[in-house]
Amino acid sequence: MTINAASNSYNPKVAVPWLNQVLCLVESEVLRSALADVHLRVAVKRQAQ
Repeated sequence: MTINAASNSYNPKVAVPWLNQVLCLVESEVLRSALADVHLRVAVKRQAQ
């Protein structure tokens, strides 16, 4: 029995764009929460004055 190496060649083609999309989503969520945190800090400082 021989295993054809080309039979697994489809997985990386699907995995790379999927992983890229997931990483972009995570990065955007992290940036969004960081910006929200900054806005909350500014609001708290304004209210404390």
